[in-house]
Amino acid sequence: TENWFSADVITAFEKGLISEGSAFRPSDSITRAEVAKLSSIIAELVGYKAPESDSEAEFSDASEIPAWATEYIRSANEKGIMLGADSGNIRANDNMTRAEAATILWRLYKGGKA
Repeated sequence: TENWFSADVITAFEKGLISEGSAFRPSDSITRAEVAKLSSIIAELVGYKAPESDSEAEFSDASEIPAWATEYIRSANEKGIMLGADSGNIRANDNMTRAEAATILWRLYKGGKA
């Protein structure tokens, strides 16, 4: 039986948002690292225009970032899509809140407009 999201998940897989061999787990929560991957790829697909930035963030919890997510977090941060917390942490393994998700979606929307 097909779920309401099946067609979109297939498209996301075809665009590289979901990796082959990874379990999709549609009912699970999503981590900040996973959102960094999705938002970095989406930014490239929509021609995201990043704000000018001179600095590269160094997160105090960088050792906790999964190896597969390091480049995605760097990219999302450099583009101004995903920023660290006031404490200097990125909290890559924490689940994302609705407020954080809404902020990232808004930043993608604003930057994706040519």
